[in-house]
Amino acid sequence: MALDNKYSFEMIWSGEDGVYLSQVKELPGCIADGATPEEALQNIIIVMQEWLETANEEGRPIPAPLTLERLENNAAVARSLIEKQLEKQVGEAVGQVLQQMSEQQSPPNIPTWREGGLAHYKLKT
Repeated sequence: MALDNKYSFEMIWSGEDGVYLSQVKELPGCIADGATPEEALQNIIIVMQEWLETANEEGRPIPAPLTLERLENNAAVARSLIEKQLEKQVGEAVGQVLQQMSEQQSPPNIPTWREGGLAHYKLKT
């Protein structure tokens, strides 16, 4: 069975089912199983080919295979979104702290400048 596509495969062991599960992440619902890793790989290739044939027959769009460049680009976009969200959250938190600080009154033991701070100093002329 020739493998002439560029899609990536993922495989995990399912202890609950007692089989290896494989999937093509780019193709939603494209999942197969097998008693051995080799069998799961053979089965996912068949299921993937059927998935692609059915999508072609029905005129559904076929996702492009995942490439290293797309993966890196997706990671960069995700990182940028996370950084923007973090900046927003930090800005809001700092704003809340500053708001709370401005709403608090001066400590009672510190006189204002009119109550005896600067008012006690006289300029020498």
